[in-house]
Amino acid sequence: MKAKNVKNMVTEIRAEIASSRLEIDDIRRSIAEVSRGIDEIKKKESELIEEIGKRSARIDEISKELDRLAADRSRISEEIRRKREEIQALRSKLREIKTNQDKKSRIERLEILKKKAEEKLSSGERLTFEELQALYGGLDGESNGTSGGENP
Repeated sequence: MKAKNVKNMVTEIRAEIASSRLEIDDIRRSIAEVSRGIDEIKKKESELIEEIGKRSARIDEISKELDRLAADRSRISEEIRRKREEIQALRSKLREIKTNQDKKSRIERLEILKKKAEEKLSSGERLTFEELQALYGGLDGESNGTSGGENP
């Protein structure tokens, strides 16, 4: 009986060894699977790090371009401001020239009318109201009707 017990024990031990070998094989397969998963994760991590590097470089380029554009915008805004000031100065000068031309034109018309009135007066002809104003109102532009309805 002892031999039978030993034989049973050996059979049990062999069964346990076979079971342990199967477990070890399962564990090895699991380890290999996990290892492949880790390799895939490392590969993906490397790809992501590379992509981050590319995007970071692109972000730096875009940032520099934005800085350049902001400087350009500032420079252009300043130039526009200066040009507006120049335009305002030119418009003011143009108004002044126009006013002076209008005044000169009124004075010339008044002088012509006055000369005509003097000729009519010396020849004894009747004078119009405007001619009387030109003759006696002076050249200061205060005579009504000689400026063609314009205000000096």
